[in-house]
Amino acid sequence: MSVKEKETGPDISNLNDSALSKKERAELIKKAKQDAKEAEIRKKTEAREAAEKLKAEKFAEEKKAGKHKTLAEITEGKDDYEQDFKVPDNTVVYCENLVKLYKIGDIEVMALQGLDLSVQDGEMIAIIGNSGSGKSTLMNIIGGLDRPTAGRIYVNGINLLKLDDNQMLQYMRETVGFVWQNTARNMIPYLNALDNVKLVMQMAGRLDSNRANELLEIVGLEHRKKSKMHELSGGEQQRVAIAIGLANKPKILLADEPTGAVDTKTTAQIMSVFHRLNSEMGVTVIIVTHDRQLSHMVPRVVTISDGRIGTEFIRREEIDVNSDEMMNATAGHDSGSHIEYGFIDGRRRLFIPEYYLSKAGLREKSKVGIEVKDGKLELFKPEDND
Repeated sequence: MSVKEKETGPDISNLNDSALSKKERAELIKKAKQDAKEAEIRKKTEAREAAEKLKAEKFAEEKKAGKHKTLAEITEGKDDYEQDFKVPDNTVVYCENLVKLYKIGDIEVMALQGLDLSVQDGEMIAIIGNSGSGKSTLMNIIGGLDRPTAGRIYVNGINLLKLDDNQMLQYMRETVGFVWQNTARNMIPYLNALDNVKLVMQMAGRLDSNRANELLEIVGLEHRKKSKMHELSGGEQQRVAIAIGLANKPKILLADEPTGAVDTKTTAQIMSVFHRLNSEMGVTVIIVTHDRQLSHMVPRVVTISDGRIGTEFIRREEIDVNSDEMMNATAGHDSGSHIEYGFIDGRRRLFIPEYYLSKAGLREKSKVGIEVKDGKLELFKPEDND
């Protein structure tokens, strides 16, 4: 498009040319409308960029003058409930006795039932559970999209229960990044990959074109930065989504079923990107999924069932993302890679998987014998438990 067209709109003066066929005239009209639409978007984008730049400069000056506090500073005042509480050192996500109750008509559904969870700063973790287990509810609460009914939750030192709506929006822009399974939630279809990354920065008043290009390079898509959503494969769309999620330098990257709609090879590529971001940039990565194959590809796995943490799996050795080990793990050929642990929550409840119950001849809602031998806790079926 010429400079004149940018300023005055597309040139359609040759539409009256009698030499044009009906098809050519229709194509000219279509192009003219598309050019006008892009010009309008460009004009609005440039105006928004200018406004956001002024806003960011003003905020920086006010913050330097001490007029603005961080979210952690805003929420650090303690009430009676928090008086003797301190988040454990190096913990970026801390959930204690978390409860979430939904009411649908006269029916109450408890999505989280006193859940306890701690995630260390710089950790990579997968939260795995079946549909209805409460994993998505937990992710939405950590991400600021939902609020718990009761309990305690701190993220990066911020007490989420004390944030009002505007502060929660600031939290979502500055502290967490999202990668959704549904690509329509990740990208705006009429913008290319680079503009999608830059848009997130603009909305937060942090436009940095160099960083936007660097993020696409990190996820291996620098050569596709001018491509729109429909021009990218499913795996490429997810990698753009990761770059978008990192646009504002979040402390935590939340990924909801990031490999749910791609094949095994693409899954390995996406998981390799997560590993590199975690190890090289220090971003805490929390992946929420029902796909148990992913458990082979992360250092720590937490299972969730009926709104409570079940068991945990810790990887024996660090995985090499640049070898065939990642592909083998993706394909499920990595059995024995993790050590399984039980989890005793804040109410001293211990979740026992069905596999162990059946092996010991135990069943739900029945008595269980307990003994301590040589420093080990043993559970067994009592003789009178029939």
